[in-house]
Amino acid sequence: MESEIEQSFQTVTSWRKKKEQEQFRKLFIGGLSSETTEESLRNYYKQWGKLISCEIIRDPASKRSRGFGFVTFSSMAEVDIVLQKNHTINGHHAEVRKAFSQPKMQQVQASRSGRGGKAGFEDYPGDYGNVGPGSGRGSSLEDDLMD
Repeated sequence: MESEIEQSFQTVTSWRKKKEQEQFRKLFIGGLSSETTEESLRNYYKQWGKLISCEIIRDPASKRSRGFGFVTFSSMAEVDIVLQKNHTINGHHAEVRKAFSQPKMQQVQASRSGRGGKAGFEDYPGDYGNVGPGSGRGSSLEDDLMD
C-alpha cells in the first residue's frame, strides 16, 4: 500500500514538473491573420527549432481564427532565440511573448490594476472602479494623477 502511494506521488510530481517546464517553452503568438493555419504557423517557427505543439485558437461556433495561437518548443534555448526578433506571418506583424498559465495571467492582471481584480476600470459605467471620493476603498482619481 505504501509503495503504491509513493509511486502515485512520484507520477504526479513528474507530471507537474513536465507541465511547469512546458510553460517556459511555450510562446503566445498574437496578431495572426485569419488565413494563418497551424501548418503555416508551424512552418514559420520550425526555422528556430523543434516544435512540440502548434495551435491556433478558434471561435468555437464559427471555427474562425481568433487571431492568436501558441507554439511550444522542445527547449528554452529555442524560445530565447525566437524572442528580440520581429515576426511577420502571412503579411501581418505578429506579437510574440512568453505564454502565461491561467493563474499567472490573473496575477499579472491583478498587479497591473493595483486592485487585485480586473485590469482597468471595468466595474460599472460612470463608476471609476475603486477610486473616487467616499469609496472607502482607494484614493481619489485626482490624488492618483497628482502622484
